[in-house]
Amino acid sequence: MPKNDPARIFVPLFDAYAGPARAKHFEDPRLSPVLAKKETLPDRILLVVPGIDILVAEQTEFAERVNAEDEAVGDREVPRVELMHEKELFHGYLEVPDAVIKREVKDRAYSRAIEVLRETHEKYGWAWEG
Repeated sequence: MPKNDPARIFVPLFDAYAGPARAKHFEDPRLSPVLAKKETLPDRILLVVPGIDILVAEQTEFAERVNAEDEAVGDREVPRVELMHEKELFHGYLEVPDAVIKREVKDRAYSRAIEVLRETHEKYGWAWEG
């Protein structure tokens, strides 16, 4: 957890998220995708992670784990999970009005997502002709 994270006071509450359903299905990757085996994951994953988010540590650990597992078997040209860390932003920033977060800031994430999709399409021989 970042030392300067203003949400750190809520850390004890993080495991309360999803309440009883979380306890009942604690090991189910459908509730917590960070538990998924790498073989069940897509070829490319872009995680846009704001610095002020209760899931920042979980998402970072997920990316590191999956990429380390891939690296251990040496079957990747590029890391499977790309982490785009927006340190100064907050959870849900992509959905707030442009008056709160400028369109140019949000466009960084959207543009990178489009690049990842294009690269993935090219890898499998498909190109947008529109």
